[in-house]
Amino acid sequence: MAARDEIAALAPLHAGVLVGGASSRMGRPKALIELHGHTFLQRVVDALKPRFGSIVLLGDGQVPPACSALHRLADITDTKGPLAGMLAAMRETPHAAWLFVACDTPLLSAEAVAWMVAQRRSVAAAVLPRRGSDPPEPLPGIYEPAARERLESLLRAGRPSPRLLAGDADVLCPPVPDALLRCWRNVNTPEDLAALIADGSDCGTTQE
Repeated sequence: MAARDEIAALAPLHAGVLVGGASSRMGRPKALIELHGHTFLQRVVDALKPRFGSIVLLGDGQVPPACSALHRLADITDTKGPLAGMLAAMRETPHAAWLFVACDTPLLSAEAVAWMVAQRRSVAAAVLPRRGSDPPEPLPGIYEPAARERLESLLRAGRPSPRLLAGDADVLCPPVPDALLRCWRNVNTPEDLAALIADGSDCGTTQE
């Protein structure tokens, strides 16, 4: 009964994938890069599908044809970076929670998504996982409605980094299980991509 009450107290959870970045370090749109025959964005979307019936693309970056029918929401214009897409979503649906994912995490898996969702608590404003002794990661992360005003405050203060929420007492920073650590791997540069291909990492779940 307690577990059911906990779930009932949680806000509806939506999924948003950030695709508005300039990809300046990579030199080409990261959403379109292919790994094992699937684009980065398609791999992220496929990892989210088992849990989310609707997935929103945040930003105006290029997306592959397979993802072109997904709902899109433009970034807000008063900031740049991840916060531009995150606040666009949270302003649009102020009573919903969001699982935000960047399109440059192609090893994300359905298991990693399920693990993150299971970390939610009614008393927590956000879930920002951490890898070992590394600082908590803002993406992928879950942001409850209570996190919105804190993100807005960071924006007003000229400190638009969602990572700064990690210092709040009601923000959970659970350690990522060892079996899922690869799913948090970011691919930001050509060197990152070459290393990913060279070591044959493939933690993501794709659907044919």
